[in-house]
Amino acid sequence: MSIRTKCALLILAFELVLCVTLLLTVRYIGAYFDDAARTLATSNSGVADISRLRTLVRNQLVHLVRLENHPEEVDECIALGKAINEAAEGLIENTDSAAEINDAVNLDALLAHANARVDDYVKTTAADTQRRPFDPQAHIALDARLGLLESRMLAQAGAKVDDAFAGQRRAILILWINAIVGVILGIAGLILIRRWVLSPIHELQTAADRIGKGNLEHRAAITSGDEFGRLAAAVNQMSADLARLERQMIQRERLAAMGELISFIAHNIRNPLAGIQASAEAAARDLPPESDARKHADAIVDAVVRFQSWLRQLEHTCSPLEIDRQDVHLNEVIDNVVAVFRPMSQRRGVTIETRLNGKPGKVRIDPRHFEHALAALVGNAIEAAPDSGRVTVCAKSNCAPAHWQLFIRDNGPGIAAGDRDRIFEPTFSTKRGGHGLGLAMARKIIEMHGGNIQVECPADGGSEFTVVMPTHAPTGDQS
Repeated sequence: MSIRTKCALLILAFELVLCVTLLLTVRYIGAYFDDAARTLATSNSGVADISRLRTLVRNQLVHLVRLENHPEEVDECIALGKAINEAAEGLIENTDSAAEINDAVNLDALLAHANARVDDYVKTTAADTQRRPFDPQAHIALDARLGLLESRMLAQAGAKVDDAFAGQRRAILILWINAIVGVILGIAGLILIRRWVLSPIHELQTAADRIGKGNLEHRAAITSGDEFGRLAAAVNQMSADLARLERQMIQRERLAAMGELISFIAHNIRNPLAGIQASAEAAARDLPPESDARKHADAIVDAVVRFQSWLRQLEHTCSPLEIDRQDVHLNEVIDNVVAVFRPMSQRRGVTIETRLNGKPGKVRIDPRHFEHALAALVGNAIEAAPDSGRVTVCAKSNCAPAHWQLFIRDNGPGIAAGDRDRIFEPTFSTKRGGHGLGLAMARKIIEMHGGNIQVECPADGGSEFTVVMPTHAPTGDQS
């Protein structure tokens, strides 16, 4: 997952939490204020209507009680009755739960009963000369029921107020929950940013510092698949390339210094050697063939020739090579080298086996130099193999895109782990009397062709040299 995707997911999570918090907060705050306003309006209006109705009922009762001694208040009693009916109708119409209230307190029946008592009393009082007191029980019952209705409406208003406060508490709880979730997401975001961004940056900075101080073996320990992981892989590859280039530069500087020294030594030794060889050859010509002096003179000449050959080989090892690539059959090159070493292997009883099945047909190499490199590898394998041992030369094609391989195996004692990285260095050899130039020259020729050589020692013994060569010449090499 890329850094861009990770940051986008974090931002999306924060935005979702923020949006949910705002929406829920607005919803519950709005509901809270709506319920509070509706509750206050309903309670104030309902309680006011009930209080007015109760006042009218009590005033009518007062006038009815006074009617016995003040018959002129009959019209006032009738007018209060009409006002009571209108107020009751308005109360029922303006009350949301009018049906429930009416069923609970039986308001219609009480009003009808009270109106009937009032009508009967007014008519009887108007007809009788002897006035009697008014029975207030219907009005008292109506007032009691109105008081009960007022209490219930106040209780409902209180319940709605409680619901409004419960909505407020829920809104506050949601705000707290979202605040806690926001804090948790913030902490998680900081941890993830530290893990995804800050730690990789610190690791890359540490790697850059150590590589800059010369520790080219250091590697950035970042294995993620994001941009930092790819950058760390590029830094590690750069460090590996720099280490390889450094080794190559050290090798080249060493070879250059050795070449200068060898050139100086060869220049100062070659002339005396030529004189010694000429003198020994002249002495040998003047001596009888069977004399010991003639044998000693011939030995001197042979030693000088070998010494001069060694000097030339040493100079070639430390001097630049010029590769002249040609299209040749690889099996012919291998057969030529094996034919050269066949007598040597037969003397020691070593079997040379070639496996050319699936060989890469024609290859583009410098046959002369590549034969020298292959000869060094085969000769080294024969010397490492025990008496009656076995050396295998195997060619394989299509091992990798545009490459072919060559394997040289022996069943000798193998190479110590500490010496495997040094056997290709000039002057290093694990053999008694060896000068270490053969494998160094072989690697130089192979690398000049754009290939590489490696050595491994299998668990069952012996050693195996693997040469990987390109099918075509490297880019920029026009030879």
